[in-house]
Amino acid sequence: MRVLIYYTLYVNIKKAGMTERQKAILLTLVKEYIKHGQPIGSKYIFERYNFNISPATFRNEFATLERFGYLYQPYTSAGRAPTDKGYRFFVNYLLEKRRLEQERTRKILEELIRVRKREEQLLYNLAKTIADFSNSAVMIGSLNKGLFFKSGIHRILSMPEFDDLNFRKKFGSLVDFLEDNIFEIVNKSENDLSVYIGKELPYRYYDDFSLILSRCSIVGNDKNIIALIGPKRMDYSKGINIIKILRKLV
Repeated sequence: MRVLIYYTLYVNIKKAGMTERQKAILLTLVKEYIKHGQPIGSKYIFERYNFNISPATFRNEFATLERFGYLYQPYTSAGRAPTDKGYRFFVNYLLEKRRLEQERTRKILEELIRVRKREEQLLYNLAKTIADFSNSAVMIGSLNKGLFFKSGIHRILSMPEFDDLNFRKKFGSLVDFLEDNIFEIVNKSENDLSVYIGKELPYRYYDDFSLILSRCSIVGNDKNIIALIGPKRMDYSKGINIIKILRKLV
C-alpha cells in the first residue's frame, strides 16, 4: 500500500500509457531489482506488497508491463528485470517526487518567513518544520537575543540506536553540551554551513553522532544558528538541502 501512495506523486500518468496500478508495480519491481541485482518474480512482489488483487491478475499485469517494453525476461523461467525504458520511468518518478518535495518545502518555509514580526513563533515553527523534513533533532538560536528552540527530539529517540540506554544518555548529554557551547562552536567555524561527523565533533565522547551547523539571518539583522543533530547515519542530503533552501529564501 505504501508504494501506491508514493507513486501518486508522479504526475505524468497519461504520457506513460499505463494504469496507476501498473505504475505502482513497475516502481516496486525496479526498486527491488536495484536492491537485489536479480530478476524479480511476480510471486516475490505479490507476497511482500499489498496491491489488493488476485495472483492471476498480478501476473497479467507483469505480462502487460513486459509487452509495453518496461520489463524483460533475461532467460527462461527467470523473473523480470527493468529495460532502459523501465529505468527511465523510475528515474523520472524520482526526479518528479524530489521536485514536488522541494516545492512543498519551499512553500512552507516561505509561509513561515512571512510572519517575521512574530520572531519567537517563527523560530519555533522553523525548528519544527526543519525537524519534520530532515528527520533530525533541530536547535535554532539567536546570537543577538539568546532565544533558543528545540524540536524533533521525540522523533529521533524512536530510532533503533536509541534502544541502547547508553546511546540515549550520550545524545541527551550532547544536546545539553551544544546548548551551552554552540555559539562558541559557530564562532570557530570558517564556513556558514559546516558538517561535523563523529570524531570531528568538539568532544570525542559524542563520536556516535553528527552535526550539521549553519548560521544565517532569519529575522532582520539578527544572527541565527541552525543545528541538526542525529546519529552518524542521519540523512545528510535532506538536512543540507533544507538549510540551503532556507538560506536562499532569507
